[in-house]
Order: sequence, then structure tokens, then C-alpha cells
Amino acid sequence: MSMIDGINAAASGMIAQAQRLNLISSNIANANTVSSSEKESFKALVPVFKTMNSGDAQGVVVTKIIKSAAPSKAMYAPNNPLADSNGYVYGSNVDNNEMAADLISAQASYATDVKVLKILNELRDSTIKAMNN
Repeated sequence: MSMIDGINAAASGMIAQAQRLNLISSNIANANTVSSSEKESFKALVPVFKTMNSGDAQGVVVTKIIKSAAPSKAMYAPNNPLADSNGYVYGSNVDNNEMAADLISAQASYATDVKVLKILNELRDSTIKAMNN
């Protein structure tokens, strides 16, 4: 594997995890929203990853973003202006505990990619330095 392949693979991982972190942030920001129907309620956004070849290394990309199929939360709130004819509003299907776990995982993956990139850059620099001596 060439150093460039490794750098590209680590960079692709950083980009994919940054996208994941943005989706998690959006999900958390919309966790407490309500709407007048289950269909209109906010659905958590989930990235779909795919491995890709970067020369002799494998990176990862987000191929699409899907909406979670988990059910929305029906809440009885007859005084809410968004309540349906039965007095219910529908909250998002965002699970804050799941988002917290995903956040920790995404941060750890991003940090690992940063470490790999840093090591490869140091290796490149020391190789160039050794060649010039």
C-alpha cells in the first residue's frame, strides 16, 4: 500500500464520519419536535456507508441518507395547537440514548482516522528528510 492510498483512505473516513456527526446533530436538534400527524413527524436520519478501494487501501463513503423506520411517538396533548382530532401530537422517532452512543462511536472513528493521517504524514516527512540527507 502506498502512503497516498493510506492518506486517501483515512481522509475518506474522516469525511464520512463528519457527515455522520452532522446527521447526529440534526437528529438531536429535532428530537423534541412535534407535528400533527405521524407521517409529518421528524424521522431520524441515518447514513449508509460503503467501502471503497483507494489503491491498495480501503476507505469508506456515505452512499445515501435514509430515514429511520422506527415509529414516531404519539403523545396526548389536546391543548396543543398541532393536536389532531383525537388530541394527539406526534413526536420524532429520535432516540437520544442511541444518538449519544452513535456520537461517541463517530467521534472515536474520526479521531482514529486523524491519528492514522498524522502518522502517515509524519512517516512521509521523515522519509523525505532521510532522502535529502
